[in-house]
Amino acid sequence: MSRGKEIDFNCQISFIGGIVEDEFDDCFGAKSMGGLHDRFTFGLCPDGYNFLFRPFEGFKETTSPITVEVDLAIWEMVEQIRKENPKIGREAEIAVRAARICASFDGRKILRAQDCESSVKALIATQLHIREYLRPNEGVTNDAKCANALLMWLERNASDMRVVPERDVRHGLRKTLAKLGPGTLAYATKNLANQGMIWFGQIPNVKPYGGRVPCGYQLLNKY
Repeated sequence: MSRGKEIDFNCQISFIGGIVEDEFDDCFGAKSMGGLHDRFTFGLCPDGYNFLFRPFEGFKETTSPITVEVDLAIWEMVEQIRKENPKIGREAEIAVRAARICASFDGRKILRAQDCESSVKALIATQLHIREYLRPNEGVTNDAKCANALLMWLERNASDMRVVPERDVRHGLRKTLAKLGPGTLAYATKNLANQGMIWFGQIPNVKPYGGRVPCGYQLLNKY
């Protein structure tokens, strides 16, 4: 502070916000792999979702959250859940924190395993599923960043191996290509196709448009 004055400020900070899907790797890149990404709780809007703002017309709810103690049996439950699925990491810790918050607003002074086991398992499963789609882009070079962005977009939008028109892919990656350059997509596409991770070519049984047969992308199941 001014004039060298110091104060002690002890607090816990949480924040909430939204990220456009094709800009997710701007917030979570290679440098967030060491522990930032896995500390977040993620949600994912359904396909075609569009938020329409309207002023709030209700009344503020009156709440009285209380301090909640966590029963030791909770951690034994969590340990068992993690043994059943070794892929579970901090998702378990996040789920217990969410259950504790719910208990606080419910007026429960002690959070017990029998009260939250099903909800903890459900939140863990949801976070594991979402994190398959919202992963940090580990790329360092522009080629790697574009290739990872392309693969993640196909996983989110065409995991059933259907062929997606090239124009849809370019539209979905428009912000990534605006930053990295349009030529990076062609280079990344060629490399991924050569490695057998994707298919790229002319879409079968489609009439030419403007003298050119439309091309498409397909995520291969062996990837």
